[in-house]
Amino acid sequence: MIITFTTRKGGAGKSTLAVHVLGAIMRELPLAKILAIDTDPQGDFSEFISDRKSNGYSVPVLSHQTTNIKRQSNGYDFVLIDLAGRDSKEAVSILRESDLAIVPVRPSSFDLNSLGYWLGRIEAEKTENLKLQTLVIINAASSNALNKELKETKAALVSINDIAHISNVVIRDRTAYRASIAYSKSVHEWTDSKAKAEISLLLKNIIELVNI
Repeated sequence: MIITFTTRKGGAGKSTLAVHVLGAIMRELPLAKILAIDTDPQGDFSEFISDRKSNGYSVPVLSHQTTNIKRQSNGYDFVLIDLAGRDSKEAVSILRESDLAIVPVRPSSFDLNSLGYWLGRIEAEKTENLKLQTLVIINAASSNALNKELKETKAALVSINDIAHISNVVIRDRTAYRASIAYSKSVHEWTDSKAKAEISLLLKNIIELVNI
């Protein structure tokens, strides 16, 4: 399955999610063959993997690969793509070859405003790629269950139910997501069981959705 992490707006946390989903697959599905593709000029995804090579992190990574994704994916169970956060011909090319577009959104009005345009852009590509599905996930939300912004974001997302799946998983704003990466680890190798559980649930959500 080809899974693309994508947003139009920077700072939504797509690269961080890509890293931790990668870590979850490696821990929970150790026999799975994984290919990572990083098209973001910042290169955070590929840099993380490169930093881990000395510790036996054997995941192959391609940088700035934007064409022939399906051909490159032959022989792999999971292809994780960190897509550059902008509208471009490269983005269109990759979305047309993806099985799932994961769109993280922070609970803020700026993120929600940007989300609407980008979901429309993804929806347009579904005429060329009938298999493409979209999963929106709230990312970096307050750990306070009564947080007003989180409630408002959940309410706003109801309006996009007809063009995207809304994940029932909420990724909270936990130090573990940043601290683990600083030590070249995913949360599945860290000490925060709540963060690990969130990513595990997200991976389960991804697999169930793609296998519908």
